[in-house]
Amino acid sequence: MKKAIFLLVSGMLILSLAGSAMANPADMAVNPGTVSIIPDGTTVRDVSILIQLINYVPYGDHERIATISTTSPDIYVQADMGDGTVSDWANTASKTLVYNTSVYKNSAGDVPYTLHVKGTGVAGVQYQVKIDDRFLYTYMGTDPNEITDETSVTIYTTVPEFPTVALPVAAILGLAFIFGRRKEGL
Repeated sequence: MKKAIFLLVSGMLILSLAGSAMANPADMAVNPGTVSIIPDGTTVRDVSILIQLINYVPYGDHERIATISTTSPDIYVQADMGDGTVSDWANTASKTLVYNTSVYKNSAGDVPYTLHVKGTGVAGVQYQVKIDDRFLYTYMGTDPNEITDETSVTIYTTVPEFPTVALPVAAILGLAFIFGRRKEGL
C-alpha cells in the first residue's frame, strides 16, 4: 500500500513539474475589435495588435509567424511592425510576416504591431479579417506537436450604409447654409 501511494505521489509530482516546463499560450489583444472602412479602396484604417503572454523560458527569444487574411476579395489587410517591415496586402489569399521577438518586444515582453485595413466592400455587409500568430516551429527544429503557442483573432470589418454617411453630411451642409444666410442678413 505504501508503495502504491509513493508511486502515485511521485507520478503526480512528475506531471506537475512537466506542466510548468511547457510554454504558456500567447494571447492577442485587438483595438478596435470592429473597424468601419470607407469603401473607396484607398483609405486605410488601422487596428492595433498586441501579442501578449509570450513565455518561452526554455527557448528565450524566438521567431514567430503572423498569417493574415480576409473573407472577401474586396477587403485587404497588411501587417506592419512599425519599422518598415510589412507584409504584402492580403485578402482571401493569406500573407505571412515572420518576426523575431528579440527585435520587436516592448519592456513588458509583448509584441505590438499594426494591421492596415482597406477595401471596397458592399454597404451593410460585415467582413472578417483573420490574424493567426504563432511560434515558428522550424526555427527551433522542434516537432510542431510538442509546442502549442498560437493565438488567433477575428476582426469584423463593416462598410457603413449610405444613409449612415449621407445624413450627417447633409445635416452639416444644411447648417452651414442656414448660418451663411443669416450672416448675409437675408
